[in-house]
Amino acid sequence: MSYDEVRVDPAVAAGGVLAWQAAAEALQARVREATSAIESAHGTQPWGGDSAGEQFSGAYLESAPTVAQGVPATADQLVELGDGVELAIQRSLDSDAEQAAEVTVEVESGL
Repeated sequence: MSYDEVRVDPAVAAGGVLAWQAAAEALQARVREATSAIESAHGTQPWGGDSAGEQFSGAYLESAPTVAQGVPATADQLVELGDGVELAIQRSLDSDAEQAAEVTVEVESGL
């Protein structure tokens, strides 16, 4: 293989995409579970009522919404990225098929 071409093995690519999608979807599910558990724990105020607990809760609760939005958004981006990879692979394979069809037409018309 030279450096001016790309080869895609459809079976290997399909397996990779399936594995990516399964992992990303599992991550999404786990993030939802963990986020729900963390949000449920907020009501119990597990950091305590002493001065250290109050100091922690002030800083923690200030940043908690950002984290609660950012982590699931990152998991969603991984799913979307996998979808993009799948689309890129399919377009590459479609392009190969289209180019091969053009060569076939040229060969048949030249005979």
